[in-house]
Amino acid sequence: MIYIDPPYNTGNDFVYDDDFAEPLQDYLKRTGQIDGEGSPLTTNKKADGRFHSKWLSMIYPRLRLARELLQEDGVIFVSIDDNEVHHLRMVMNEVFGEENYRNTISVRRGIKNVQAQFDDLSALSQGHEYIMVFSKYADTRLPKLFLSHGEQRPGKWDTFWRGTDRPTMRYELFGVNPERGQWRWEEHRTKNAIQNYVFYLNQIAGRMTLDEWYLDNLTATNTKLNFVRKNEEGVVQYYVPPTAGKL
Repeated sequence: MIYIDPPYNTGNDFVYDDDFAEPLQDYLKRTGQIDGEGSPLTTNKKADGRFHSKWLSMIYPRLRLARELLQEDGVIFVSIDDNEVHHLRMVMNEVFGEENYRNTISVRRGIKNVQAQFDDLSALSQGHEYIMVFSKYADTRLPKLFLSHGEQRPGKWDTFWRGTDRPTMRYELFGVNPERGQWRWEEHRTKNAIQNYVFYLNQIAGRMTLDEWYLDNLTATNTKLNFVRKNEEGVVQYYVPPTAGKL
C-alpha cells in the first residue's frame, strides 16, 4: 500500500519550476492572459495558464514511480482537495488505468467559523477533502473494514414501514396496504422473508432461538436469511440479525 499527501495547489502551498518549450510570456500573450505590454489581465493566481500544468508536471512522474513500486495486489491512496481533485483523477486514470479506479473517499475536516462575520461570501465553506484510491490491477479486491462492538449484539425486530414515498414499493402485506410511504423491501423478497419466519416457527423455534438459527444457518450455508412478521400489536416488522460489529 502507498499513501501520499502531495501539495494541494491552493496557490500558497506549491512552488515548482519547470522548463517549457514555449517561453512563458509568449504563451500568456497567446492565450490572452497578458496584454501587449506584458501586464496581467487578471490578479487571480489561478488564471496563470500553467498553474495546473506545473502541478501535473510534479505529480505525474511520482505516480508513475509509485505504480512501479506497488506489488501486483497493491493499492495507492492520494490525499487531495477540490483544487486538483478532477485533474488528479484524470492523470491517475492515465497512469493506473480507469478500470483500476476504486473510490474517492470523502474525509471530514474542521470548518473555521470566521465567515459568520461577513455579509456575503465568495465561496461556501469546505467541510471535506478527498482521498483518491486506485489499485494496480483490476482484479484486486479490498478486505472489509470492520469495527468491532467489543461484544456481539443480539438480533432485534424493527418496523418494516418507511416514510419514503415510493408507490412501487407499496403492496398488500398481512392485510395492510399503505396509502403513503413504502415497505422496506420489494414484494418478492418480503414474501420469502415471511415464509422463512413461518418455517422457523413451525420447525425450529422449539429448539433454537431465532438468533441461534440465523447464525447456525449462516455458518452452514453462507446465506443471510430475511424474516418478516406482524407482531401482536399489528405492526409489520423485519428482523435485524445479531452483529459483532459494523462495516
